[in-house]
Amino acid sequence: MARCLAWEVDAIFFTGEAGCVEALARAYDRIIARGHAAPPSDWCSTSYPLDADCDDLRDDDGSSIHVCVEPAGRLRSGEACLHDVECGRSAAGGEMRCFDCQCRPLLREGDEGCSDVRPCETGAFCAFREGRRVCARYRALPDGAACTTDSDPFEGCAHGSRCFEGRCAREPRRGEACDPRGVPCFETFDRVECVADDRGAYRCEETAVRPPAVRAGERCDRGDMCVGGERCPSSGVCPSDCRGNAAAVCFTGACDEATGECAIRQECVRG
Repeated sequence: MARCLAWEVDAIFFTGEAGCVEALARAYDRIIARGHAAPPSDWCSTSYPLDADCDDLRDDDGSSIHVCVEPAGRLRSGEACLHDVECGRSAAGGEMRCFDCQCRPLLREGDEGCSDVRPCETGAFCAFREGRRVCARYRALPDGAACTTDSDPFEGCAHGSRCFEGRCAREPRRGEACDPRGVPCFETFDRVECVADDRGAYRCEETAVRPPAVRAGERCDRGDMCVGGERCPSSGVCPSDCRGNAAAVCFTGACDEATGECAIRQECVRG
């Protein structure tokens, strides 16, 4: 399990990583058994462990772990699906996703009419131009390129870099050397700042540590977060079973009624 996902895993499943692994297995075993998806080793989710420094970029080639095209499955447009990985390519050769339990084509760059239910292909976003919604691509500027701090929805420094003194510059990662007067440290969910160690050397370090989620069945105080995702209930004890109350108890919004453990939500249960 990637280090950057450790806190989320611990906070979402009653039994931590073991519960996460079991929930994923239950969710994906049925998908794999149907025989419509490419081998799991090719799925985009396999890229997460390749991000050891948690900057959302793969350590091998620097590409975003979020801008990944799933390998084509075997289902055609309009066929019933359980997951995106089962959908193949559209008649035009574009990506498809599993929406409302059917494989449907994603809109491509330049296509109009995009929305939450009609999303754009990987790497494109739904932009508002001249009164129309159209799929467009963000132009990422390389480090060293001239930039402006003005917000431009279509152009800017690449992820993991920022506009500093008129040029795009890479943000130092956690544990790397930094300059307190230079480019700020990169941070995602955790607060990371440029701080001096005992020898006066400056490095990017986490400065605000999130308190651990209170374990299932243990006493909690108002404001505490319990594993599963619920805030400390009025009883003062964190829940250890989600049956009959998944929406409130589980961050995932789903519960395995057989075990009482939080589960991975599956919309197309009948496939």
